[in-house]
Amino acid sequence: MKLSLHRRLTVGAASFLMGVSISSGAHAMCVADSEVFGGSAITFGENVEIGVAPPQPANYWFDLDVDAFVQIKASHNAADPYLRLMNEDGAIIAANDDYDGLNAQIDTSEALEAGRYCLEVDDVNGGTDTISVTAVLIDETQVEMQAINMGKAFPLSRTGETVTDAGVLRTKFTSNFYLVDEANWVVFDVEEPSLFDIRARSYEGVDTVLRVLDSEGRILEENDDYGDSENSRVIIELQPGTYAASATTYDDSEVFGETQLFIERFIRATE
Repeated sequence: MKLSLHRRLTVGAASFLMGVSISSGAHAMCVADSEVFGGSAITFGENVEIGVAPPQPANYWFDLDVDAFVQIKASHNAADPYLRLMNEDGAIIAANDDYDGLNAQIDTSEALEAGRYCLEVDDVNGGTDTISVTAVLIDETQVEMQAINMGKAFPLSRTGETVTDAGVLRTKFTSNFYLVDEANWVVFDVEEPSLFDIRARSYEGVDTVLRVLDSEGRILEENDDYGDSENSRVIIELQPGTYAASATTYDDSEVFGETQLFIERFIRATE
């Protein structure tokens, strides 16, 4: 899910109930007190081990007493979890596969209204697995900061410990840093339509992932393992505006080291 978050909300208390079953088909309606969804209740924020058995996804539901932002994670060390969030009528609100490696995650970019919601959990590979699922209520600021740290949302500031301001980029710019498990950024301005060659490279075995975002937080391009290397490269034409390039490590990689974000601008030849 790509995030473009600007509003702020402090989430109040909410109740969370989750019932477990295997649905009779995708997008089943979420009916209050229905025997189909059971009556099991868990402590909000508790990790739940969910058994999935194809071809039907596993169905869950939860109630919100107040409007709230929700984050849902599904993980497994080998399966490919898939999440689908729906309202009480079965309309899809959000879905995700491969948010972090093969694991799935949904961050609601707008507060969900008080009411009942359904969640489908499945394995894209069609396996019979036990998938770990966690749902929590969060402040929108937390969602945004997590996305920024993963290189998936535009930085809140042009300068900081992990953000470098390149200003108007007319020729080329280089930023060197020690890349760990938090994204490093270069924010830059474009004054006229231009072609950019952007690279995240390391000579210390870091498996980099490169993303290019516009000022609205949209991911325009991303790359991992350009060519035969573990470095990353994006060649993109950008219009006037403000952009950001992020460098992160791939998934749960524990290889960290000196890394470089390199940006070069090219102007199309005039006739």
